[in-house]
This record gives sequence, C-alpha cells and structure tokens, in this order.
Amino acid sequence: MKEQKTMTDAAGNAIPTKYIKPIDKARDRLVRQLTKEAQKLSAALVAHKARCLAEIEAFQKQAAASYGVALGGEKNGVQLRSFDGLQLIERRACESLSFDDRLLAAQTLINAWLAERTTGVDHDLVELINKAFRGRNNALRFGEIVRLTRLNIKGEQWSKAMDLIKESITVQSSRTHCRFYQRPDTKSEFKLVPLDIAAV
Repeated sequence: MKEQKTMTDAAGNAIPTKYIKPIDKARDRLVRQLTKEAQKLSAALVAHKARCLAEIEAFQKQAAASYGVALGGEKNGVQLRSFDGLQLIERRACESLSFDDRLLAAQTLINAWLAERTTGVDHDLVELINKAFRGRNNALRFGEIVRLTRLNIKGEQWSKAMDLIKESITVQSSRTHCRFYQRPDTKSEFKLVPLDIAAV
C-alpha cells in the first residue's frame, strides 16, 4: 500500500509524511485501527439492543395471547429467565428527571421559612437543605431535594414549598435498556454480563 504524501495534524496543517517520525505514524495507525474496531462494536451493540427490545416485546404479545394476560407495558420492567434458571434478561425503562422553574419558587419559600425561625432551628436540617440546593459546583442534587419532601415538617410555607417541588419534577427523557445476568448454579447469585468496555 502506497504511503500518503501528507498527514493532517491537530491544527489542520498538511504535513509531508517524510517529516513525520515513524513512531508518530505508528501511533496514528494504531489509534485509527482500534477506533474503527470500537465503532463496529458500538454499532453491533446498537443493533443487538434493538433486536432484544423487539423480540422481548414480541414474546410478551405471544405470552399475552397464550395466557390471556399482559406481562407489562412498554415502560414496565420485565424479567425473563432461562428454563434452568441460570440466565436472566431484565428489561428496564429509565427516566431522566429534572426540575422546572417552580423549584426556584420552592427554594424561595424554604429560605423564607428558615428566616422566620431565628431560634430553635435544627442545624442538621439546615445542613440538609443547603446540601440539597448547593451540591458540588452549586449543582442541584435531585435525590437530596426529593428527600426534603418526605420530612415530617409542619407549616404552610414548608408544605407549599414541598408541593412546588413535587410539581416541578419533569421527565427529560426516557430510555429502555436490557441487562443480562448469569450464574453457574441456582444457589449462586446472578452476575451482570458486562457490556461496558470499562467494566470488562
């Protein structure tokens, strides 16, 4: 294979290959080769996921027709086991949640509620509130904010703030995926079949 006359560097410059070190050429070939293989694996995973979801849905329809019952809707989780109980497929829908503008109003009410209580305020509660609204890099912490709504605290402002938090939760996106598990025998725990290259 004839070597190309130039190679483009990161700045967009066409560099004559005769001026490029052999080790830099070798590195370039390795990166391109492995990345191409990774792209093929990624495409195969996408195709496998689509096939899994389609075939599980088809099986559910077959089961519903056979038993006269539905085994779960599109957003319901479902588990399918092999006959020997050694393999398990779990289909799960995951939703990405966030807050809308009502959260800011809820935070204002919470701050007003705290300001009115100049004495007898539980410092642990204050820390919990601050932790929820001021996470790392001032990022909101979804789980901590939702946890506030489960606290047994009385007061009109607090109750209104908690209602606003609940109403402000919106679904950003929803994704359905499959996970695969296996075990050597029925007395052992299922172990996830890793499909993430970092987990292999």
